[in-house]
Amino acid sequence: MTRSVAQMAKILGLSTADVKSLAWKYRECLTQPANPPRGKSRQFDNNDALKLIYIVADCDDNADITDVLCKLDDGEHRQDRHIEHLYLHTPILQEPPADLDETWRHGSLYTPSFSTPFELARNYRWCADRLLQMALQEDAALDLRSPVLFAYRHALE
Repeated sequence: MTRSVAQMAKILGLSTADVKSLAWKYRECLTQPANPPRGKSRQFDNNDALKLIYIVADCDDNADITDVLCKLDDGEHRQDRHIEHLYLHTPILQEPPADLDETWRHGSLYTPSFSTPFELARNYRWCADRLLQMALQEDAALDLRSPVLFAYRHALE
């Protein structure tokens, strides 16, 4: 997922001008779309976002750029708290990536045109059956009763 300057400003709690300034200051460690040629809009990928989150959260304004770049090279920006911060600012429903092909296995795509109502009902039934089977095997029937009944209800609808 890529993010615009405005989206990064919201994530970082900064102004768009501050985000642009940070992107320029730390251009050595960011991808090319974060500092594109004149006339193109900036785009930050997840790794760029994590680096900027780290810089804002863990580095003061007077931090030595060389030290910050070394810490980024060491992966300091991949701490759980930075990943969680980015995760909390990432929408659940997103447009599919532009470079998506048949080898992609990192999530699930839902497009209503891919299934008929009967296929959708059959899918809910299959999920309900598997969830019930797992609930019984794991002795978790009480914990999973609502999701199981929800799936069966949708299969019937």
